[in-house]
Amino acid sequence: MLNLNEQLVHLLGRQIIQGKILPGTLLPKVEVMSEQYAVSRTVVREALKGLSSRKLVVSIPKKGTVVCARNEWQWWDPEVLSWACEDTPDYNFLQQLTEMRLAIEPTSSELAAKNATQEDIKNITDSFQKLESSAVNRSESEWAIADYNFHQSIMAASHNELLINLGNLLRNALLQSRQETIKGYSNDEKDSSISKEQALILHKNVYLAICKRNSIEARQTMYDLILNVNKILEKGKEKIKNEIKMNF
Repeated sequence: MLNLNEQLVHLLGRQIIQGKILPGTLLPKVEVMSEQYAVSRTVVREALKGLSSRKLVVSIPKKGTVVCARNEWQWWDPEVLSWACEDTPDYNFLQQLTEMRLAIEPTSSELAAKNATQEDIKNITDSFQKLESSAVNRSESEWAIADYNFHQSIMAASHNELLINLGNLLRNALLQSRQETIKGYSNDEKDSSISKEQALILHKNVYLAICKRNSIEARQTMYDLILNVNKILEKGKEKIKNEIKMNF
């Protein structure tokens, strides 16, 4: 249960991250916000401190509290990542997340092929089998969790503590990304490149490469897999553009 201060941080943080309060905006004075949100001035001040610690706002002498530019925000903060993924999906953010995965996960897969212990291989195998089961069951929530766990088992097998921690930190954002890619899977046989069946094949290619301890193949297959994710997000982004055009 969030206290009043945390509730206000959450409310304002979401509005900033989701573009409802734009960078450069001068926020109302503390006393005005106190009345607007029916909370004490102390609660408002504490909430602003929470936003400031995440670099979402900055206090400027003789001017007030201003929303910072997006490139100044603390994107690695778990709350900021969570706010970016709530409600309507931000495809630009999800694509940036996928681009970051393209820079990191092929290396993680390569390291896993080199460093994985027998216990690691067992964990990766178990994760892949659960991913297969979720595909058969056609459960979107099961698939999203199983997919995340499969990739995280590969991160663990890399034995790189920074990569493992990064995967944990991004958990909520990565789960949200998977929910969107699942929606993007096509049932059209003519568009099989972005079907769930094709996605499963791409995952299997990564799994087999790691089991064979072929580090070069493990890197390339993971790159191919995440490139496919980006293709699905591009499709979702295009769909939203077309829907906006139809509404005008």
